Amino acid sequence: FSEDCQCEESEFVRFTDYAASVNDILLKHQIQKFVPVGGLKGTNPALALANLAGPGRVDHVVQIAPLMLPPSAIDYMLNKFIPSIMNPPIKSDGSHLLDVWKDASAAPF
Repeated sequence: FSEDCQCEESEFVRFTDYAASVNDILLKHQIQKFVPVGGLKGTNPALALANLAGPGRVDHVVQIAPLMLPPSAIDYMLNKFIPSIMNPPIKSDGSHLLDVWKDASAAPF
């Protein structure tokens, strides 16, 4: 989805926009009842999808290790971490892909 970003004012897709796209796919395939599941950073879009679909379609939501940050960590994410990963250099030997592959922040929980 992010390759075809339909972002409004920023470069990031909002959780609610992502949830709307997932909901459209579910409706297209006539899926009426489902259980959103999210782990770590994925708990936010799972909650957004559950909220959008409503109690008629979602009975439960599974949250695995939800990412809950104190204000100091939010400040770090917004002002240091996210800017540091914006517009990464693409290397001709493809090693930038290995760097992403080895990134511990995307490791399984």
